[in-house]
Amino acid sequence: MPEGAVCTTSRMLGGAHSVDCRWSYPYRDILARHAFEDLLAMVTQCTDEEIVEDGARVNHPDSYDLRQFRLGESVVSLSLKDKGALGQSLVFLRASQPAS
Repeated sequence: MPEGAVCTTSRMLGGAHSVDCRWSYPYRDILARHAFEDLLAMVTQCTDEEIVEDGARVNHPDSYDLRQFRLGESVVSLSLKDKGALGQSLVFLRASQPAS
């Protein structure tokens, strides 16, 4: 895992919950792409059941790459967002689980 993660736990509608981690890098820093690719390689070692959805809506990043995978009943989402207005590239990893 890349160093410097900021992680939180969130409750979702219907009693589901998620663990969300974020890494922040300078805008379009190659280290952000490397972190995204390293995390993607780790996730795909556990599952290759990718969820493909068209038309994902995001809050105006300059570029956006989202990958989602089903892992049992959980969904693992990994994204890379380049945000020029913030001067940052952000990597997000979310593991969400349905209510138990």
